[in-house]
Amino acid sequence: MKVKLITAACLFLLASTAFAADDTGRWRIDNVRLEPRRQYVRNITIKIVDSHLKTTFTLSNEVGLSGIRETIFYGNKLVLLGSADNTYEAVIYDLLRRKEIDWFDCDGAKQVVPGKLVVAEWQPNHLGGTVLDDVLMLYDLSKTPSANRLKVAHNIQFPLPVEEQSEAMTDSGIPIYPQNNADEGDYFQIPREPGEAFLLVYLDTMVAVSPERLVFVAQRETDASDAVTWLEVLDLPHGAAKAKSRRIEIPKEQIPPDPQWAKLHQPFNPNLMSINQIEVLSPTRIRLHIPAEEYGVDHLDVQIPDRQ
Repeated sequence: MKVKLITAACLFLLASTAFAADDTGRWRIDNVRLEPRRQYVRNITIKIVDSHLKTTFTLSNEVGLSGIRETIFYGNKLVLLGSADNTYEAVIYDLLRRKEIDWFDCDGAKQVVPGKLVVAEWQPNHLGGTVLDDVLMLYDLSKTPSANRLKVAHNIQFPLPVEEQSEAMTDSGIPIYPQNNADEGDYFQIPREPGEAFLLVYLDTMVAVSPERLVFVAQRETDASDAVTWLEVLDLPHGAAKAKSRRIEIPKEQIPPDPQWAKLHQPFNPNLMSINQIEVLSPTRIRLHIPAEEYGVDHLDVQIPDRQ
């Protein structure tokens, strides 16, 4: 997630965006419009259908969103995930109260378990050659905005002003990975100087093998020639509290790369692995979908051992 999400086609809402209805069949988005107001600020208008009361109402407020990539319903909450110029943003509404209740910037967010957003902490764009280790946080949609932050000033009000620049708009969710951040309850992202290896998390690969166990691809690298790829298993038996992660090595030796492909891609790094997708086969077994042109096969099955 070191590459910011900047998509010219998403500067305004795409007509092809698919809006999901909630699982209960009560809520449905009929239409969304984003209109520019001033620099980095748009006015959003969302037409919501309430099939229980057989009514339609409109939500309207200022947001930083420049495009919408995904809509999520959870209970009476609506989450919009999308681009916000050179970063990523989540905006959350309470549909019963018919108002926005929270928003935050991040480097990506994904609902892997219903009602739980895994959020990659935002990284500034002005660090020069310095990069930061990725930090993941868990945002629980069943809780209040304040309960989803470890550090909240006593006088802060949510939702934040649309042009807010405080930590409250980036430190959103409870830290769950890396392990030190989870143990210490700390949002701190370790800065890495040029040439120093940094931690990279592939949030788009994350899957839930059970409601309390997540698996995703992680990597440490300075560049592709010395990158090391592995799997992380993240146990969340108590939600964000006492989150525990463990590293699982990928049995790369089982699938040596295609010799012709490796010859054309020198220097070849055997510790770097391309993984397009993780498929859950059972609570203890996953399938890694990999490029057949590189490895000669299109998948690798991996056993997830129980925690010792």
